[in-house]
Amino acid sequence: MTFPALSAALLLASSPSDPVYIARAEPPTSAPDETAHSASAAQSASAGHTGSALDPASDRNSIVVTARTPATPGDPLEKINAKSLAIAQDVDRAFVGPVALGYKKRVQEPVRDGLQSFLNSLHEPDVFLNFLLQLHPGKAG
Repeated sequence: MTFPALSAALLLASSPSDPVYIARAEPPTSAPDETAHSASAAQSASAGHTGSALDPASDRNSIVVTARTPATPGDPLEKINAKSLAIAQDVDRAFVGPVALGYKKRVQEPVRDGLQSFLNSLHEPDVFLNFLLQLHPGKAG
């Protein structure tokens, strides 16, 4: 059974306590089509499997999945987080994105590389101190 089929089956549960029964399918021997599915159903019926896929007792190849309710309540700040995300995306679309694209378009690559190297070297004292505090003087050097 594929993951999308399992996900779809889980979404079909009407409430968290209702179990979802999924019949396990045999791998096809040829290209899947209507006749192969009908033949498989006929073989299943002749083998004594007369129950439906929704009855787990009638099919030994079924999988029973039961959804659980979450033990913890939802995020109390969910509305605030959603609003702040929307604001950040609006700012990105209106300001940050155009500035970044303009910078890339107007500033030549060697100048951008030099500026990036300079800004990275400003970070080196932090890296040096971090290695000293971790007692790695060789890496700090």
